[in-house]
Amino acid sequence: MNLDALFEDLESQFVEPNHCFEMQAMLAKNSLLTMRIDGEELSLIAPILGFDFVAGYHEQRAAWICVGMPKAAEMKFSIDRDSRLPKLRRRAVKLEEFISEMNPAFAAKFKPVGQPCFDAVLVAIEDSLAYFKRPNVRSGEPEVTAIALAALDWLGIVEAKDSADVTQWRSR
Repeated sequence: MNLDALFEDLESQFVEPNHCFEMQAMLAKNSLLTMRIDGEELSLIAPILGFDFVAGYHEQRAAWICVGMPKAAEMKFSIDRDSRLPKLRRRAVKLEEFISEMNPAFAAKFKPVGQPCFDAVLVAIEDSLAYFKRPNVRSGEPEVTAIALAALDWLGIVEAKDSADVTQWRSR
């Protein structure tokens, strides 16, 4: 192979469409992520793709829902009818880091695998465990309990301010 042929080959590789880049550009336009977890369909706006999780705002639950990648077997990306909503964002952090950035303690919804969801106060997240407080049934005093992140279908971060933000986004 001569040098001219080598350079022509290299140039043709750069001219050909980059399918990975095209996929990234296409995904970046999306503002809605829909997935099915444990028989429940979750439609999340303003989606975030992290290193080992997906997250987005669930309007009906008024919470940011975080789902570990193993639970998100099939994800459908689409463009919400409201073009003013935030588009898909990527974060190079793990779920544990993402939640820690929000400075617990805060109200949360926990959905353990095969069980109903429950409300509690997330107080810390460390070593793949979510520590939470809720009143002891017998004494009424709050007690700290932990659950493995891997044992959750999803974790909801509840912030009343976010509901107002979504209303503002839609009214712009």
